[in-house]
Amino acid sequence: MFFIKKVLTPFLIPPGCFITLSFFVALYFFVKREKKNVLVFLLLSGLIWVVSIKPLADFFIHPLEYRYLRPDNLSADVIIVLGGGITENVPDLSSTSFLKNDALARLVEAFRIYRRTGAPIMCTGGKVFSDRSEARVAAEILKDFGVKESGIIIEDRSRDTYENAKYSFKICSEKGFSDIVLVTSAYHLPRAVMAFEKAGFKNIKPFGAAYKSTLKPQYRFCDFLPGQLQDFSSALREYFGLIFYKIYL
Repeated sequence: MFFIKKVLTPFLIPPGCFITLSFFVALYFFVKREKKNVLVFLLLSGLIWVVSIKPLADFFIHPLEYRYLRPDNLSADVIIVLGGGITENVPDLSSTSFLKNDALARLVEAFRIYRRTGAPIMCTGGKVFSDRSEARVAAEILKDFGVKESGIIIEDRSRDTYENAKYSFKICSEKGFSDIVLVTSAYHLPRAVMAFEKAGFKNIKPFGAAYKSTLKPQYRFCDFLPGQLQDFSSALREYFGLIFYKIYL
């Protein structure tokens, strides 16, 4: 029963449910003897399946995540952690907002570096599609972790990665910071490093968080079931972002 549940469930929830739907539509046209439509929906079903399995997601996201290895020396003037979204109007110990999964993973890694180095943490991220800035939500969580207010710097004007870099550089220039540890999701690091270099930073130590792929993948049967469309989409967004930055920055 356990095995059957694990195999069937991916085909009952998105994106797997669309594979199932396309297959049954193909079956309907097979009964109606409309061969062209059968082929179209079988191909559609197969395409959705292929783009939502872990090996394909890893193929695209792995080169992004492992372009930069974590630095051995974490000493720096400041730890800059990039935002990754908040959820508003939810129960929380300190407010009514909380960080989304990747954003929280980034903040946890920044906090761990803070515990080892004592360098202040700069929380970045303004109001994008929300009423509160990401940076201030992150700062509240850091205070709950025990970080003193003097160890937190807030950059709450930025709306995207390049603005993260631009406004962070302005603050760092004012404070005399030049040596930074840059913390973000591992797949986002190549684009983030590019943006921070374009903004003027010279000494960047990239530090990846929230890894989606492993150094040496070992796939099991379940990895070939649909369910990794989000990772595939995240990788494509980063590649498009890199192209955009190379052209326009």
